[in-house]
Amino acid sequence: MNPRVAIYLRVSTEHQNHESQRTELEEYCQRRGWTKVRWFADTASGTKQSRDSLNELMELVRRGRLDTVVAFKLDRLARSLSHLASLIAELQTHKVALVCPSRGIDTSNGSPCAQSVAE
Repeated sequence: MNPRVAIYLRVSTEHQNHESQRTELEEYCQRRGWTKVRWFADTASGTKQSRDSLNELMELVRRGRLDTVVAFKLDRLARSLSHLASLIAELQTHKVALVCPSRGIDTSNGSPCAQSVAE
């Protein structure tokens, strides 16, 4: 099965760009054979919990239109530990995996860790 993947990118200021995150995550998805990829990018301070692209992504999660969310680092996704916990809980509720390759986080069924636990 080819999962429906959303890649979330965030930079804090207009003086930064998403390219390094985009390149690394694009290569990661190619290695996994994931081709149904949608991109979401925000330019906003990490202190803002409400961000346009993140809100759009989470709406797709709630509507059952995504299988996996990929982020460069957790601090790109969430503004605080409580915000991260809330996002993870919502992803789990909707059976959406979270993958953060730079931190070795992968809750998808295709993860070697998930496979060894299931065996």
